[in-house]
Amino acid sequence: MRKRLAFFCPGRGAEVKPQRGSNAPESAVCGRLTPEEARRLVVIAHYRHAYTAYEDDMYSSGWLREGECRDGDDYYYDCAAASERARRHYTKIAAELARLDGLLPPAAAGTALQGFHHREKFPVESSLRENAEAT
Repeated sequence: MRKRLAFFCPGRGAEVKPQRGSNAPESAVCGRLTPEEARRLVVIAHYRHAYTAYEDDMYSSGWLREGECRDGDDYYYDCAAASERARRHYTKIAAELARLDGLLPPAAAGTALQGFHHREKFPVESSLRENAEAT
């Protein structure tokens, strides 16, 4: 199933298989997800990790809300709710980037992102946006 969920990443110029620890292959085998749904998750996970600032930002204190820090420590990053907010944010960006590359179907009207969370370290986000605006 891992091979069936693999896809060609235009940014990497190579085939990408599900990440180790991904539940997508097992979920597809067990019938919890269709193979298409599982592949969508694999594509989005790859784009989230490879083309956004997610890994650098997921433990940032900026995702914490008042009262979520323990012992008054503003830099306590082991907060599941905060990292989940970061994951959701970057998942939206990753899905849009994958759509722009033609790996996912177009978003329903009104659901596409209007802008990207741009970081200089991740020029792919801005270049994909510029390419989309040019078309």
